[in-house]
Amino acid sequence: MSRLSKHETGAIVHDRKVVGLMSGTSFDGVDVAVVQLSGSGQGLTMDVQAFGTAPYPNSLRERLLRNIEPDTSSISDLSQLNAELALIYADAVRSICLDQGVSLESIDLVGSHGQTVYHDPHPALGAGSSLQIGDPSMLAHHLGKTVVGDFRTADVALGGEGAPLVPYFDWALFSSIDEHRILLNLGGMANITILPAATPRDQVVAFDT
Repeated sequence: MSRLSKHETGAIVHDRKVVGLMSGTSFDGVDVAVVQLSGSGQGLTMDVQAFGTAPYPNSLRERLLRNIEPDTSSISDLSQLNAELALIYADAVRSICLDQGVSLESIDLVGSHGQTVYHDPHPALGAGSSLQIGDPSMLAHHLGKTVVGDFRTADVALGGEGAPLVPYFDWALFSSIDEHRILLNLGGMANITILPAATPRDQVVAFDT
């Protein structure tokens, strides 16, 4: 049972247990984190309750790498991969929760980034776009949980880069009233978040390297 807490603004916010799924540009697997969240904004607190990585089979990785290249990609294979990844993600969540003693029934929400197969927010011709596969609806069905996904396209629609995604998290968890801070997020592509002391949310600076 989620308990209620009072955020500093006076809003009532549920404590919630959330699963986060991330597959990066190395195409080597999916990271699974189970976190207990309380509050929101700069009143957010987080406790990591489980974490693990489920490696992709070599055959799956080869198919993904083949399908990010225009000369070797197949729309039918991409469509199948969209469904297959959702099943792999569901298995990864169940396995890591079981191994680390987290009850699936206690999970309130799943956030799934998916696997990026194309990202071009500012093409020379046409509309900007970003495509992540690993169907959220199929994942929701197989886990029996609400799933939130497709995080990048709203920013692309507004003319943004659709990346990086981490600055809001950095601001909420790591900003300081009296210290300037810089955070480096390492991955297949790294990104940097600059947090001047007491910076408001809309003045955070972040970029990919």
